[in-house]
Amino acid sequence: MSRPSRLTRQTGCLSRDCQRGRCRNAGIKVMAWTVNNRRDLDLACALGLAGAVTDFPG
Repeated sequence: MSRPSRLTRQTGCLSRDCQRGRCRNAGIKVMAWTVNNRRDLDLACALGLAGAVTDFPG
């Protein structure tokens, strides 16, 4: 079976440790989409996500 290059989840689903752990164990990097404020960026960092996408780069 081929490995997915990308998975999409609804908001909040990856806040569960089990979901992030399953992705990490499968070698899938987890990123957050539409992180447009500092609070959400801090949360993404605290969750140990691989990266974040924002509408306001720079």
